[in-house]
Amino acid sequence: MTHVLTLPPRSRHRPRLQSALIGLIERHGRWRVVRAALFARPSQKLRSEDLTPHMRRDLNLHAPSDSLPSARQHLL
Repeated sequence: MTHVLTLPPRSRHRPRLQSALIGLIERHGRWRVVRAALFARPSQKLRSEDLTPHMRRDLNLHAPSDSLPSARQHLL
């Protein structure tokens, strides 16, 4: 029994991408290519708003304006 590798039909064909995918699947196997595609998603960019205040100070970024003054400022 001969297995023929075909990809699902798409509205716009990209022949180079399709031939590259077929080559990868033939070389490494369908499940390895699918798993690699799932884990190779683009990483989320780190937003400066998500950083803690001490990390923002370490990177010389502006501190949020609504933060309370530190106790040290009151002692001086």
